[in-house]
Amino acid sequence: MLKGQLFVDQYCEREQFSFIDYVSSGFELNFMVAVDFTASNGNPRYSDSLHYIDVSGQLNSYQRAIMEVGEVIQFYDSDRKFPAWGFGGSTAGAVSHCFNLNGSPRDSEDNNED
Repeated sequence: MLKGQLFVDQYCEREQFSFIDYVSSGFELNFMVAVDFTASNGNPRYSDSLHYIDVSGQLNSYQRAIMEVGEVIQFYDSDRKFPAWGFGGSTAGAVSHCFNLNGSPRDSEDNNED
């Protein structure tokens, strides 16, 4: 026994695409990296800093994350150039909130893709 009625004014059906659907149709990803250089990461001269460069070659947390993600993403990025930016670090004596990690000016056409 019905107690009410439902009237639909408009109906729209959309196909939900998967990651594989996008990639197989030619969709590309662009990988861009931003590294936090604020003081909260610690002094890079000390091994407890996220930016510490180990002389033995062991990767720090940032290097490991960039390598692991980059190794997967590179296959979906045709030029395999990954712009890398930093923020919260001192460049030319002043703290900068956005700078190229390759040292080129921020508005450079290369955008760190060397």
